[in-house]
Amino acid sequence: MYTAGIRKKPWQRLIVLVLSFMLTLGTLPMSLAHADEITETPVGPGGVGAPALWLRSDRGMGVASGQKVSNWEDQGSKINNATQDVEANQPTYWDDRSHNINFNPVLEYNGTSNFMKLDVDKLPQGKSPRSIVTVSKTNRASGLSYIISWGKSDPEAYSGIGMLQNGTRGGLTPFNTAMDQTLYTAGGFLGTMFPNEQFVTWTGGDGDTNKARLYSKMKQVQELNGWGKDNAKLWDTGNSEGAIIGKLIPEANNLSYWQGTIEEIIVYDHALTDAERQKVSTYLAIKYGYTLDQTTANSYVDSNMATIWDSNVNAVYTHRVTSIGRDDQSGLMQKQAKAQEQGSILAIALGNSVQDTNSANQNDLLNNSSFFTFGDNGANTGFKTPMTKDEKKLLLMERIYKVQKTNWNDTQITLQVDQAGGTTERPQYVVISDDEQFDDQDSIHLIENGQVTINTSNFGPNSYFTIATAATPLTAPEVKLIGDELKWEAVEHADKYEVTIQLEDGTTRKVEVPGTALNLSQLEPSLESGTYTVTVTAKTNNPAYSDSEESNQEQYIFINKTKLKAKADEINGKIETGELDKEEYTPETWQTLQGALEAAQTVFNDESATQTAVDEALQALNDAYENLEKVSTAPGVDKTKLKAKADEINGKIETGELNKEEYTPETWQTLQGALEAAQTVFNDESATQTAVDEALQALNDARNGLTKVPGTNTSTLQTLIPSVGSLSPAFDPGKDTYTMSVPNSVYQFQLTPTALDPHAKIEISVGNSAWQDASNGVASENLPLQVGGNMIIVKVTDSLGHVTEYRINVNRASSDNGNNGGGNNGGGNTGGNGGSTPAPTPAPTPVPTPTPTAPKDNLETTRDGNYQPFATSKPSGDKQTLVQVDPAKLNTAMSQGTGQQFAIHSPNEGDMKVDGLTLETLKQLTDQGSKLNISNPLAIYPVPGGKMDLNGVSKELGNVAMKDIAVHVDIARSSDALISSAKNKAATGGYELLVNPVDLDLTFTKDGQTVRSGQLNGYAPKYIALPEGIDPNRITTGVIVNPDGNIFHVPTVVTKIDNRYYALINDLRSSGSYSVIWNPQDFEDARTHWGKMDVNNIAARLDLKGNGDNTFSPDRSVTRSEFAEIVVNGLGLMAQDAPQVHFPDVSPSDWYRNSVAIASDFDIVTGYDDGYFKGSQQITREQGFAMVARAYRLIQSGDVPNQEQIASELARYEDAADVSSWAREDVAQLIQAGIIQGNGPEVLSPKASMTRAEVTALIARMLKITNLIDK
Repeated sequence: MYTAGIRKKPWQRLIVLVLSFMLTLGTLPMSLAHADEITETPVGPGGVGAPALWLRSDRGMGVASGQKVSNWEDQGSKINNATQDVEANQPTYWDDRSHNINFNPVLEYNGTSNFMKLDVDKLPQGKSPRSIVTVSKTNRASGLSYIISWGKSDPEAYSGIGMLQNGTRGGLTPFNTAMDQTLYTAGGFLGTMFPNEQFVTWTGGDGDTNKARLYSKMKQVQELNGWGKDNAKLWDTGNSEGAIIGKLIPEANNLSYWQGTIEEIIVYDHALTDAERQKVSTYLAIKYGYTLDQTTANSYVDSNMATIWDSNVNAVYTHRVTSIGRDDQSGLMQKQAKAQEQGSILAIALGNSVQDTNSANQNDLLNNSSFFTFGDNGANTGFKTPMTKDEKKLLLMERIYKVQKTNWNDTQITLQVDQAGGTTERPQYVVISDDEQFDDQDSIHLIENGQVTINTSNFGPNSYFTIATAATPLTAPEVKLIGDELKWEAVEHADKYEVTIQLEDGTTRKVEVPGTALNLSQLEPSLESGTYTVTVTAKTNNPAYSDSEESNQEQYIFINKTKLKAKADEINGKIETGELDKEEYTPETWQTLQGALEAAQTVFNDESATQTAVDEALQALNDAYENLEKVSTAPGVDKTKLKAKADEINGKIETGELNKEEYTPETWQTLQGALEAAQTVFNDESATQTAVDEALQALNDARNGLTKVPGTNTSTLQTLIPSVGSLSPAFDPGKDTYTMSVPNSVYQFQLTPTALDPHAKIEISVGNSAWQDASNGVASENLPLQVGGNMIIVKVTDSLGHVTEYRINVNRASSDNGNNGGGNNGGGNTGGNGGSTPAPTPAPTPVPTPTPTAPKDNLETTRDGNYQPFATSKPSGDKQTLVQVDPAKLNTAMSQGTGQQFAIHSPNEGDMKVDGLTLETLKQLTDQGSKLNISNPLAIYPVPGGKMDLNGVSKELGNVAMKDIAVHVDIARSSDALISSAKNKAATGGYELLVNPVDLDLTFTKDGQTVRSGQLNGYAPKYIALPEGIDPNRITTGVIVNPDGNIFHVPTVVTKIDNRYYALINDLRSSGSYSVIWNPQDFEDARTHWGKMDVNNIAARLDLKGNGDNTFSPDRSVTRSEFAEIVVNGLGLMAQDAPQVHFPDVSPSDWYRNSVAIASDFDIVTGYDDGYFKGSQQITREQGFAMVARAYRLIQSGDVPNQEQIASELARYEDAADVSSWAREDVAQLIQAGIIQGNGPEVLSPKASMTRAEVTALIARMLKITNLIDK
């Protein structure tokens, strides 16, 4: 066993022999102060030799822990022992857990009487150079207390030296009151929790060049602007009042006693160099557990200046540096260590356990200059980062430690972990890695009773480790069995549930359930009859949680009625659809079937029915079904048309479409007779085909011969449908006046009228033009529209001569009057829900004007649909059309009016490049309310001048004049590399790329510098051409394609222009690569859910994800992070270059980081008052309403409702008072817009959790109402 040795005087050897004898006899049971058995003499602290005084609390006491010390042996070169003969004045030596510092002993001074004396003549005097080092811990934060003092306390002569505490300052005083002669730290330097180092060096002498410095842990700490000026010192230390440890000299002066512990006092008779200071401070830092200052990198070195801890290499890990090791020249054998700093949770010890003290640890280090050191990254001790190892779900502590081994011989060590991260009830582990990225390849070591023993061979020379805890188990569900229905409350953080069904013989079956209920009688395949024990386990994909324990048990006795119910449902279904028709079977066999169905229902409803009764009912039902006997019919006779016509007429009579009171009695009686005759022929098994045909003819004749009662007016329309836009108000046959608005790009449209009288004459006139005939139920000829108002009259004349005229005032806009966010040109008012007022129909996005046939050359340029030459083109050799705009001609065309629609179209395949435009041109177009569309067979690009910050573009190019900034528009097929990458991503993602990506690029150039516009201030349209012959119903959505091939959804409507289908995309980008995908979804657990259509629609658009197993969990509560993801994706806002996130609980590695950052940037989501986002928190319905309202205002920035309107909108709901004050305006606006839907007809349930299906429905409704997606 190695022990650090010191030189012994003869009298010391005698003491050792006596003590050894006493210990052998067992007469001294307590532990003595560390009795050194060192074979080598330490040179000095840190290997710096010849200290004039070296008092260390782990040596030279000669007493046991808790005893008074009369003699403290000097380990330095001058043998200047500290003594105290009076017992009442003697300090106390401690070597136990409650007193020790970093497991090392201390000498405790009581602050009232304890002190020790030194030989002052063996200490530096006069103006001689010196270094003074102390390590101590004060127990008070006020008053004046001395660690060591010597000389003469003359306030005029600088004749003393005192290392002291003054309040919370530390430092040295020469006993003179002059500020420029002291060396004090600033206030707050000393505290009562941990030891501190004070380290003074003075070069001595008289001249102005003498320098005094005060350091602590390698940092200069004197108050340079106050009580620690960096100037020549006039110190001249005397000797007349002696030298004292623990108070102010002289001995007779009962002042300034030290209250606390003194660990080490070192004095040199020369000023130590920086390298010497580094070695001494390293020795003290390792021994007493504090960390050297890292304001500038201060590495740890041994007595030979070899690096122990490289603070440059380990720059991030310089917090709470902790080390065990051996240095013979310092007499250092540190076998246990724990950082003596705030936040320290980790102790290390040689061997298999952590002892109370360093001296109690019987293990030894074999190599001199051998160290095992670690420091941490300064992070907190919370558990956050998930990791799975050996099927264990763990959470890693944010604090990471780095290890450095120096000349280390691998051995067993024990790490002791304090309670960390707020939990000890779950298993914890030490995780060791060769890098900072912890994963399942790294080793884990279980911490038991707060300790874990590990061989250091598990650590590389520069390994990393951290602490991990087992993920929190979910709460076990509370299960109830009601009949066949197994139910339980939702468990927080559960993604799904596993139901275990066990028979008495131990046979088990497990069923995964996305919701919170399972009908055990409806399992596929069905359970066999028997008695089962049923439990439920909550399962989670959340890495912060693990699966729950099994729930309480329920007993389930199963009688298998599945086949009986299936057969009954099959037969009843066929009866309802007409596949089984009573008229086709004999009354006897049909009655038998009805009896069997009733008996089956009775057995099914009987909870006490036995399996035998069920099986007998099933057999009877099968027999009755199989024995149905058809009514015999003459061979080859077809009665289907006769039956269909009779059913049609009877159906119209039942619905009132044919009303007896409106027709003459004679013709009505003829119809009734024909119906009776038809029924007779149908029931006649021997009827011939001739009889059937005659009955059918008679029935047709009677229907067509119905004659209205004279005077009955039937000159009304049942429906009137425009091919573009919608009527206002919605069509009502009793109203004769309507209005509608269309954009400037719509120059003609059609009307489809359907008259009440099938024989009525329908005529249409446009602007007092000649009447043109229209067919009943068929679209009319194209009706031309002029800019402004167009009066269209639809005249209906019934067979009795009655006339009704309907007037429609169609306003064709002079421009598209801005963009409302997209949408198709069909469809009407979407209406409201739950009693809300229908939202007004937003104006649809202008459809670009169809391009007329080019008069002569290849390029087509138009103004308001008419040929207008203002640009020329020429093809280039690389399948590119180069277009040059003539500014003068375009200016001339623009001067002809406002609200004009300009278009440039190239019919050439390939890319298209347009030059000649300037930023000033775009501003003029915007100011006039005019538009410019640029197109080729790939796409139509309406230049979004009105949605751009034109001044911002000018500013970005140096605030140059707009007329000097060139504008370039490019429509091009994306690069082969991007297309290939996008197709690969599509194959991986399970969707189909229908269109090769198309680049739409708008750039601005001046003097070789090119910029693009930033985010637009409103949604702007782009049209991507779809392949010829494509089924428009096979389009899911448009997407933006990122440089890596990944895609994000952008709101999309399919529209038709000039017999070509386009994907009309609306987003906030002026440039990008766009494509179209097919991505149908059909979640199994949504197939019978009320939200099926919206769930599958929004999921298909990549706005939300299922559970990964073709389920969606529509009734699961949604979290704030999930909501942010759905909204951002739904609005087409997702981007790879997301802004900075400002919530401290949203880290860069969180899956929802980009969504939250973008939603926050658009003010769609906000944090809590404490600044946190709390992404895992479930969202309430009113919180969801508020977020959707903010998203709605991003698209449709209309007026928010006033207080009167808010009150009016909310009044229709019973629980309106439950809506929080901050949410009232948002909820009212959504009701007014027709987006909101209450939870039932008259309630909002604002405090209830919002489900995934409800969020989906809200987002879908908002996008439809704003015309951003197809209705």
